[in-house]
Amino acid sequence: MVKRFVIVCRAITTRSRIVFTSPQSFTDEARSLLRLAGPLIVNNLSISGMQFADAVMAGRLGAEALAAVAVGGSVWFLGFTVCLGLMMAISPIAARYYGAGEPEMIGRYTRQGLWLAVALGLCIFTLAQLIYNPGFQHRCLPNPAPTIQQR
Repeated sequence: MVKRFVIVCRAITTRSRIVFTSPQSFTDEARSLLRLAGPLIVNNLSISGMQFADAVMAGRLGAEALAAVAVGGSVWFLGFTVCLGLMMAISPIAARYYGAGEPEMIGRYTRQGLWLAVALGLCIFTLAQLIYNPGFQHRCLPNPAPTIQQR
């Protein structure tokens, strides 16, 4: 697979034509690609399926509820994607140290990634509580903004 990647990169840089000779090798390549991409495909389908199910259930309640679910799903997906993108940076770092034969560095960067995940989770949890729960604002902030119930 790495050999084919190098061939494709050379063909792109020299603008030459790519020719794969045997159809059996194409099926092997497609199978290995699907094995690598399978979890990502399942992840994207599950996120879309959850948003679809939320929209179907909220659609029965009315247009206002459906609009709220659509906006909430988009905001949640944005936060999820940002955190996922940050955490995916750990895989190539670990692969680099694995290839260099330095397994102690893999553990170091993986632990740092776990601490980053905990920090991101706490930040998102706190933001969600501040936005959703007005009582949390009164307990944690010195001078909270007045809510609708107080006016």
